[in-house]
Amino acid sequence: MISHDVDMIYWLFGKPQGGSALSTERFDIVSAHYRYPDGKIINAQADLSLQGDVGFEMSYRVHAETATLVFKENRLTIYPKDGRAWVYEHSGDHGYYREIKYFANKLLSNGNIEISKPEDSLITLQIAEAERESALQSGAFVLLSAH
Repeated sequence: MISHDVDMIYWLFGKPQGGSALSTERFDIVSAHYRYPDGKIINAQADLSLQGDVGFEMSYRVHAETATLVFKENRLTIYPKDGRAWVYEHSGDHGYYREIKYFANKLLSNGNIEISKPEDSLITLQIAEAERESALQSGAFVLLSAH
């Protein structure tokens, strides 16, 4: 369920040192934390138990030294440390479209996959598996292998 979040976190920040997670018995609610050697802590949450017409929401917030980035309701707002907030203007197409287009072009041209290689997918699965392992151990911190 949270594999897309794990994949995005890995793509943006690299492989974490390890992490911990809490979940319901059926894994329909998950709260995970990832720790990095440089001190970063990343949190991801997913909830499939929402009732009624709540609807799907994808959002994220990244705090950096000079700004905070907030993606919500399909808008990326930049909040600089010194200055006024502004909205990033993008081309209008979404990452999923560009991802599918990239893979289709590589398949049609018989080209090599250079972005999101199968090895990256394996690491994403290893991170998700460590998350599941942690949840089964009541949130115990689980180290990831260095490979």
